[in-house]
Amino acid sequence: MNNRENTTIKGYKINFTNNTITVNYTFKKASEEYGTPEYKLLKDVLADFPAMTIIIKSGREKKAPSKFKNLTYKKMREYISVLDNAEEMNAVMDTIEIQSKGQSSPYKFVRDWFMEQFPNYRNIPKLRNGKLVYEKNEGKPKARIIRISVTEEETAAAEKKVADFPASSTGNKKVGA
Repeated sequence: MNNRENTTIKGYKINFTNNTITVNYTFKKASEEYGTPEYKLLKDVLADFPAMTIIIKSGREKKAPSKFKNLTYKKMREYISVLDNAEEMNAVMDTIEIQSKGQSSPYKFVRDWFMEQFPNYRNIPKLRNGKLVYEKNEGKPKARIIRISVTEEETAAAEKKVADFPASSTGNKKVGA
């Protein structure tokens, strides 16, 4: 049998120092099927080194989406354009953009400045006395209980509808029969 095949098998790493074989989930699934290249490779390695331990590496960790996603220079400028002192702030942003050219991450430099200047950027503004006011969002909105008055006749009619619901659609016996 020719040990050299045209396909390369990916998804495993052998550590002879720690006496372990680390495999990813895809390799593990493929090695469970008889006759696959992954099965043969794992069988051969374990035949030569029976004391080896197999470690299954978990999948990729899910990252939280960036809270700055879609915050572009254009969107920063659009936000600034509706402010009372838009011309002054645009001039400041021009200066910040020029200063950012010397930074290792120019966008991050400008973004950090923008978020420091406008911490309420993500909040929805309210109009008060003809001006936009940004209020800090304090978590979930408070629930209000609204009392609905229902007459006894309406309650009885609703109960009758429930009692007359066809039993064949639920598989249960008819209620109230």
